[in-house]
Amino acid sequence: MPFKSPSWSHKSTPHTDLSAKVYKSEHVEGVTVIEVEGAEYRNSKPFEGCFEMVSPNRDPRIWKNSLRAEVYCDWHGVKPPTCWPNIKLKEGKFRIIEKFTGTVIRGLK
Repeated sequence: MPFKSPSWSHKSTPHTDLSAKVYKSEHVEGVTVIEVEGAEYRNSKPFEGCFEMVSPNRDPRIWKNSLRAEVYCDWHGVKPPTCWPNIKLKEGKFRIIEKFTGTVIRGLK
């Protein structure tokens, strides 16, 4: 796993955040990313940029009635309780890039 984050704190971590936006990024080399436009997570504001994919052979897929991709990213500084964030994608507003070198989003808050 290329990215680590503290575990979710049920006392201080919000489940949703209408004003959440990108707050952290990191340089990566040779990873598979998903470049998104208008994506959302936990009722956040729509965001755009590149995220490192957890399972590029599986995602994107339909999950909870939406097209989603699991990405290495924290939510308010922590890893969600069961898996990495499954960001909600807009149909036709994403592309997968293999062997990407550049900046990826690593945090939403």
